[in-house]
Amino acid sequence: PLRDVPIPDAVPAKPEQRNQKLIGMILWIARVARPDVAFCVSRLGSRVASWNERCTKELARCVGYLERSREKLLELCVARSDAAAGFVDLPEPDMKELFERVEDSDRPAGIYPSVHSDADWAAPKSQSGYLYGLFGSGGTRCPIAWGSKKQSITADSSGMSEFIAGHYAVRAILPLHEGFFGNRDFGTHRSLCLQVDNSTVLRISRTGV
Repeated sequence: PLRDVPIPDAVPAKPEQRNQKLIGMILWIARVARPDVAFCVSRLGSRVASWNERCTKELARCVGYLERSREKLLELCVARSDAAAGFVDLPEPDMKELFERVEDSDRPAGIYPSVHSDADWAAPKSQSGYLYGLFGSGGTRCPIAWGSKKQSITADSSGMSEFIAGHYAVRAILPLHEGFFGNRDFGTHRSLCLQVDNSTVLRISRTGV
């Protein structure tokens, strides 16, 4: 049977110092500015002791991807108009209006906490990702925390994978958000805005079903 056939690339090999150094450098980049390569470099790191030619090609592709997309970074940017307006209280949204309009271009100037979630619908399991920070209609972008994790269950549609990713984002960020904006007595309480680009998730949030 096929399961009894030995896998050649699983044979332990002596780790190459060059590969280890490159993986360590990319891990640092992924932690501070490029979370999009975190999954890739994590998988490569798990193969250091059983390296093969395919791993070398994937490492070269990862380095090439970073070189070609060096301008795509997590940026800290605070717009003057948002800073002057300060923090804003987000009112309860009109779910029908929110469902019909993805981009909220009429948001007043000011800074508000928000978490963006996304997922790729893949077989057998999708990958969840989120970005939490302070944002503003004037262009403020202040990333605070982000993460990515393979989903523990198999989603049967893109909408469900996005719904799982949104739940993961809120569950992961809520303790941190409450630490920053959870005190009503001192007037620092702010609502957490979840940004999801999927109509199924918006429909579920609107109808509750």
